[in-house]
Amino acid sequence: VEKNLAGEVYLSSEDLGVAKVKASCEADTEKLGLWHCRWKNLAVKADETVAVKIAVVDMAGNEVGTDVTRSFTKDSSVPVVEFFGTSRVFDGKSYLGGVLKDQRILLQAKDQGVGITKAGIAANLKGLEKSNTESPENCTAVENSLSCFWIIDKISGTSGSVVVGLSKFKDGVGNEGKVPEVNIVVDFDAPKVEKIEVFGASEIGDKEYIQSNDKLKLKLRIAEDSGVVV
Repeated sequence: VEKNLAGEVYLSSEDLGVAKVKASCEADTEKLGLWHCRWKNLAVKADETVAVKIAVVDMAGNEVGTDVTRSFTKDSSVPVVEFFGTSRVFDGKSYLGGVLKDQRILLQAKDQGVGITKAGIAANLKGLEKSNTESPENCTAVENSLSCFWIIDKISGTSGSVVVGLSKFKDGVGNEGKVPEVNIVVDFDAPKVEKIEVFGASEIGDKEYIQSNDKLKLKLRIAEDSGVVV
């Protein structure tokens, strides 16, 4: 509405089965004289063309109207989780270290319809001393994919397994995808060196003694369920 809104705005539509529904209007924060009007709780069938009449009535009762026709595309596709776990994965399992800071839980999702935003996602992280409605720290969209992460800055307790999941996962029109749960291994225990062997390495192979120009070779046997970074 490109003028000072000293009146009211109404919508009427036979297609929607409504007559003269009043809008809620707010002034634009940047452009003077521009207003944004919205109607809520209207039942629109997304696979149809809808004709409506917009009418502006001033304080004196003068009315001016315009007819508007719009076609809608139905979005019935649900978002899909491609990965949900931590940034540290070993042997197909997600891990969190008990003493590391700024660890992350990652979500990679895809939607073929209107798309997903940060507002449609929340995680249940009660097992990690957070709430069951944690919003992502940040999300990045690339075409029809979305990548989000949550920061886990501290963990208390002992080594074990905790369950985390998504408590909200829906696209921009409300289609809800399946919300997975993941077992995350929390590891407070350091790796244990069970055996150390020292060899002298040369062109003839490994020897249990060291000669001049040999390379020193160490052979370790380490016990660690979470894997070792070399």
